[in-house]
Amino acid sequence: MGEENNSANLQKLIWGIVDFFHFNGHAHLFEKEILVMFAIKRLSDVFDDDSEEERLDSYNTHSNREELAPTVVKDSSKFFLPESARLLNLQNLRHNIGAELDASTRAIEDHNRSLRGLLSIAYFNNSYLNDQNLQDLLVLFSKFNIRNRDLESP
Repeated sequence: MGEENNSANLQKLIWGIVDFFHFNGHAHLFEKEILVMFAIKRLSDVFDDDSEEERLDSYNTHSNREELAPTVVKDSSKFFLPESARLLNLQNLRHNIGAELDASTRAIEDHNRSLRGLLSIAYFNNSYLNDQNLQDLLVLFSKFNIRNRDLESP
């Protein structure tokens, strides 16, 4: 039952993206942006999930729990997602969203050598995607979780 729910949610996300770009009439122009946005969403969800698990493990094993900071340590995951590149922070942007998304892809690549050249292929700061379009897209992606536990086989 849970797997059907997760599959249905992922299908809703995909159809929501298709509808979004079809409505705006430029779906064929944004293949890279769609794939990179999926990647940012997936990276954000997995990073947040991994970081949460590490904080809980540290909390449970640390003798002086008051010393634990509520922040994420750079080595807390298989990869590192800078604070400014996390979807939770990106979805709060209101101005210059395209430029911020482009900067976020570069920041992720700068912190993760294995991802270099994969995310910066997208160009969000273009004349077709204004701040409102990008805000709507970020809100759409934030409605769904694609963490490991949300997928049939991560």
